[in-house]
Amino acid sequence: MAAYIVSSRFPQNIKAQSAGLCPGAPSDALNAIDTLRAHRIDASGHVPRDVRDVDISTFDVVVAMDSAVARQFKKLFPNFDTARLATWRIQDPYGDDLSEYEICANRIHREVDRLRQNL
Repeated sequence: MAAYIVSSRFPQNIKAQSAGLCPGAPSDALNAIDTLRAHRIDASGHVPRDVRDVDISTFDVVVAMDSAVARQFKKLFPNFDTARLATWRIQDPYGDDLSEYEICANRIHREVDRLRQNL
């Protein structure tokens, strides 16, 4: 959800992409897609990707949604400059109901607001 929210807020300034440590099937993203739709964001074409399949060297910043994800990322990419790794405190709502996805989306919006202040 974060990549879509960032893209919707900064359509001209930032190219956000989504990749995870344990991506599921596209059908696993339905709650996220429904939540984003309620925020007037179209993520219907989302296909989950594994971060190991992405050239992370091309990114200015990588955002880990929480500290556990940041630790795993550092183990996978020990040479990645940690100054370019931002760590948020947002729990993955995977497997929860839509209300947890909404809470997650709202937290992402708040973090994006902080990003906007630093641009």
